[in-house]
Amino acid sequence: MRLWSTPFNVSVASRTTMLSSRDGDDRHAAARHPDAPRATPLQPHADAAHNLARWLCGNARDADALAQASMRQAEAAIDGFHGERPRTWLLGLVHATWRAQQPPGTPQRDMLDPGMPSAGDPMLRLHEQDVHLVQAALERLPTAGRVAIVLRELEGLHYRDIAAITDTSREAVQATLSRARRQLAATIVLLRSSTP
Repeated sequence: MRLWSTPFNVSVASRTTMLSSRDGDDRHAAARHPDAPRATPLQPHADAAHNLARWLCGNARDADALAQASMRQAEAAIDGFHGERPRTWLLGLVHATWRAQQPPGTPQRDMLDPGMPSAGDPMLRLHEQDVHLVQAALERLPTAGRVAIVLRELEGLHYRDIAAITDTSREAVQATLSRARRQLAATIVLLRSSTP
């Protein structure tokens, strides 16, 4: 379920290159668009990078800038990438770029309140009309919890990948997710009860 639908700003030439490279044949895209960038293993993950940037930044304008800066960094360094998980690497760049842009001494909203009341089962059944509640609840989560939820539940990443992206241990990711899920569920219940 994609909760944020702002698309990543990809040029027509890039989209043509991405579509043709999915079919394994990008010579036609280059013939149609001589200025088209070469296909990289990162292009299919541009939407995931923008989605994470949107949740980190809180607004579309800053998210666009962060995602584009991260994609430029990734494309400049792609020749040095020898890993097996380009999506994890790209999302790690987005997260690291965002952290580096935070002014020194900026208070981090990364600490989840361990005393937050649980709303019972954190895996609430969501209906289409509840998407706005989930978005509002996600925006109220501390950054660490929001990032963990977005990467695990929306992007479908494994704990090891989230740990690599956030530069934490797998155990820390599991603990953060557990607290964030409880807090998310409690916030949804609170928002639902306060809505007429």
